Amino acid sequence: MPDRLDTVLILALKTLYYLHMERIFRSRAKEAVVIVLFLAVLLVNCSTLNTSTSTSSMEAGIDHEMAVESIRSFIGSGAVNLEFQEMTIMINSPNADLLVGVYMDGLGGLYSVDPNSYKVVQIDPSPIGTIQGEPLALEQLRKIAEERALEEVPDFGEIRDSLSYEEGNKLDTIFFFKWEAVNREWKYTPPKFQVGIRVDGKLLTYMNTLLIP
Repeated sequence: MPDRLDTVLILALKTLYYLHMERIFRSRAKEAVVIVLFLAVLLVNCSTLNTSTSTSSMEAGIDHEMAVESIRSFIGSGAVNLEFQEMTIMINSPNADLLVGVYMDGLGGLYSVDPNSYKVVQIDPSPIGTIQGEPLALEQLRKIAEERALEEVPDFGEIRDSLSYEEGNKLDTIFFFKWEAVNREWKYTPPKFQVGIRVDGKLLTYMNTLLIP
């Protein structure tokens, strides 16, 4: 994104965050609405001013071949078709400021790639799809999550004990495993490694911000 649009977006996120934290939406609703509308107008104006240059400048910031190769390697499929969507801010990054390239597969799944490291940092799910084979036990699914963490986070074995851990599931179909570095410095959300795994072992969702400086 152009610098002006970047600045306004971060300002909007920060403002919304503080409004929520101080409960202004409850006690001063009119003032909150005015502020949000003002930021929305600024965002639209900046976007309009930069329309002619945004696409070229954004795409110049990432090597599509390297990004696509990284995604294919990550999911273990060299044949998957991927289409570049945009460069955008990953709002789930710890400081809501990480610029990523987003690619979409044929089923609508979205893959975010950090152009600095060409690591996949987030996968937004495509449809759940049909479960293949027999359901796996929780212990087996947890092992898949742990193996992925060890593979994607080089020092995971050393820092694991310092991370907070949670797991859960949705309708006994998707199982979630999350490790968070709550003791690190962050503004909006703790650095984390999280996977959502279908009961048959297929990876559906993914987020890894533990490696972001």
